[in-house]
Amino acid sequence: EVGVKPNEMVYDLGSGDGRVVITAAQKFGARAVGVEISPKEVTTSREKITGLKLDRLRLSQDHAPRHLFVP
Repeated sequence: EVGVKPNEMVYDLGSGDGRVVITAAQKFGARAVGVEISPKEVTTSREKITGLKLDRLRLSQDHAPRHLFVP
């Protein structure tokens, strides 16, 4: 049991090919943010998300540890 509810926010640091954020949106109705350092992986993820017509997701090509701390 994952415990993610509709409209909850899911963060995936090191999101790779986007499977976690995509599943969170498709299966659970969650909003999701993926952070991935690899431009190639971000491009692949964005293509998948566009093809699936998912608008509840955001991907960032960035270094994940920077997202762990709030100033």
